[in-house]
Amino acid sequence: MKFRLTHLLAVAAACGMVSAASIAQAYPASVGWTIDSSQSFLSLSIPDQTAQINSTLAFPIRVRNQSGSASVWNQGNTSPLTGTINTTVVSDTLGSISFDPGSAISGLNSGTWRPDPASWNGTAFTNTNAVPQDYGNQILVNIGLGFGQLGLSTLDQVLYGILSGAIGVNTNGGLFASTIPNTGVTDVVTALDVTNAVLLGAGLTDSFDTTNGIPLQQNGFGNPLPPASIANNGGNLRTLTLPLLLPFAFDAGASTVTGYFLGQVVATASIPEPSTLALAGLGAVGLALLARRRARRR
Repeated sequence: MKFRLTHLLAVAAACGMVSAASIAQAYPASVGWTIDSSQSFLSLSIPDQTAQINSTLAFPIRVRNQSGSASVWNQGNTSPLTGTINTTVVSDTLGSISFDPGSAISGLNSGTWRPDPASWNGTAFTNTNAVPQDYGNQILVNIGLGFGQLGLSTLDQVLYGILSGAIGVNTNGGLFASTIPNTGVTDVVTALDVTNAVLLGAGLTDSFDTTNGIPLQQNGFGNPLPPASIANNGGNLRTLTLPLLLPFAFDAGASTVTGYFLGQVVATASIPEPSTLALAGLGAVGLALLARRRARRR
């Protein structure tokens, strides 16, 4: 079968028009980011503070390692992150990005810790097994004779959220304000095994709680953070780095113990690029040559 030059030019023009239409429909585009667990983490810090154990007892408490050195908390305080982040971008140059609902960010086990959630019988923990969980610590209390162990505590099955409207991205350096998104813990299982209730005399017992649907707060909750960045790895590959500072609180007796998570999430994605621009250009050339050929015939 023979093709006339006019046929080829018409095909080129058609390809260009279809390609241009596809470009117009490509953005805004949904982009899913895969979290790099080797670089993503959150470390939980709980400063020394006074806890109201019951209506009459209030004592200083301190959080430290469950095993090893009891002078620091450097075991069980850092959990790697895994999962995906859903976003919308406005172009391949990332003029803006929004963090969308549906992200799935969760913590990974940092070690084996007590108490064992499977041993909870509704009122107490029935064994002393240490099992894989996200965070583990021992809680010390000072009743005037120095700090002594009150109990062992864990956080597990921790889920995190991130949400925002459109955030402007500096197209030169890929930087944007990390304090704009709302972030935080959305779901968590907390457990406390009181190992030395006699230390207090009364007022605190074993507890096991599942909390869901915790509202998000502004990342950093009013504190300054380094800017977030989206690095160009060549081609359409990008790396998102977002510093995180999340508040956290849990009930201890009659009071609330407060702390914070500090860390970062690093994730990679393939950003849709207008790779059909070349075809669009071919289409434009085809239309021009076709018009010129017809003009000569006249």
